[in-house]
Amino acid sequence: MNKVEHYLITLQLNDGLLLHSYLITNQEDRIKNIVDRLIDKADELGGCYLPVVLVTKLDSGVKVVQAYLRERAPQTRQWIDSVIDFHHTMWAMPTSDPYAAHLMALH
Repeated sequence: MNKVEHYLITLQLNDGLLLHSYLITNQEDRIKNIVDRLIDKADELGGCYLPVVLVTKLDSGVKVVQAYLRERAPQTRQWIDSVIDFHHTMWAMPTSDPYAAHLMALH
């Protein structure tokens, strides 16, 4: 079994929103699938500012992303705490959100 890695994947939407995905996986080929889902969601929400998807493998940044999710989306806590080889959470947030700069700094 491959090592489980954590990723933050981000796309900036046209209307001042950031679309983020937090991916935990032991299979790198899942990244493309999640990027495709992110782009599809961006299209549903009005398109993206730039056609650039940021994909960052997280080390110490895992704590930042998980702290955000535990605060803003407490329902994800049980999944994050029990993940073995796969977890995916997607969310949108305004670029003006205080957490936005912290998350973008991880890229």
